[in-house]
Parts: sequence; C-alpha cells; structure tokens
Amino acid sequence: MENKEAEVVKEEDQEVYEEAFMIDEDKQAICDALCKALQLTVAGNDLISIEYKIYGPWTQRAILRFRGGNTQEVNVSMDGGVLMIRDIMKQM
Repeated sequence: MENKEAEVVKEEDQEVYEEAFMIDEDKQAICDALCKALQLTVAGNDLISIEYKIYGPWTQRAILRFRGGNTQEVNVSMDGGVLMIRDIMKQM
C-alpha cells in the first residue's frame, strides 16, 4: 500500500488537521459502529476492529484487523462518513 513509510500524525497535530477540514464527524465512532454491525454478518464474523488513522492532511486510512493476525488498509482519504463506510464495504 502506498505511504507505508508515512508516520502516524501526533495526537495534537490530528486536531489541527481536523480543524483544517472542518470535520464534525467522529470517524472512529463510525468505524466502531460499522465493525459491530459487520461482526454480526458471515463476511465480518472474523473482524476484530476497524481503526481510523490520519497519516497527514491528505492521507487517511481505515485499518481492518481480523482474527489470525491479518490486517487490511482501506484508503478513506478525504471521505465523509457515508463515503468512508462505502469504501470499507467495497473491501469486505
């Protein structure tokens, strides 16, 4: 995946990025709720978590963690909540 070397944004810097984009959605809460819903399905029953990560002002990823240690990164850069859900669902 691109930007594997990218450093995760420091917590205090994340607030600056969120303000710059005027983000008023709690993307991690959306990921948590989507994860719980997917865990109720056959396709998502091995899903452990979905973590929202900001790597920079233009690079955001959803990290899906599965039983057995597998992970999958989904590009959710510049997505609003609904589009982020769609992008994650396309990868399931």
